[in-house]
Amino acid sequence: MIHPTGHEELLRSDVTQCWEQKKDYGRYTSYVGASVQLNNGDTVYVKVSKIKFLSKSDFGIMYFGLFKLS
Repeated sequence: MIHPTGHEELLRSDVTQCWEQKKDYGRYTSYVGASVQLNNGDTVYVKVSKIKFLSKSDFGIMYFGLFKLS
């Protein structure tokens, strides 16, 4: 999430994965959430920095969603 000025990152999801030699690789999931007030004209978007890490299989699910709280 970027600050209204467009220069300040407000929300980020990072996943650090450490594998041992004898450990199986697996699926890892990252969730992030926030409650923010949006005003008329505000824009919400997702920026992917390393697209090669997105799951492209039938088993992987990617989503982005919003909930309106009154």
